[in-house]
Amino acid sequence: MFVVLATHQELPRDMLAAAVKQFRTDLEAYTRDDVAGLLTAIWNGGRSGYDAVLRTRAHSPKRGAGALSWVKE
Repeated sequence: MFVVLATHQELPRDMLAAAVKQFRTDLEAYTRDDVAGLLTAIWNGGRSGYDAVLRTRAHSPKRGAGALSWVKE
């Protein structure tokens, strides 16, 4: 479902939820709003992980160009 979100970002989540429900039989018990909430949770979880990596990298010590192995000076 994350791939569907990543490749169809321009679609509203409720429309995407209806399409996903059509092709995933394990989602029959859920309403369209439930699936839209699930898609939002998947998207936010992925984004928060990405943001956590960015925060970690922002506080790490900076390396100069001399630290790159392919740079020969």
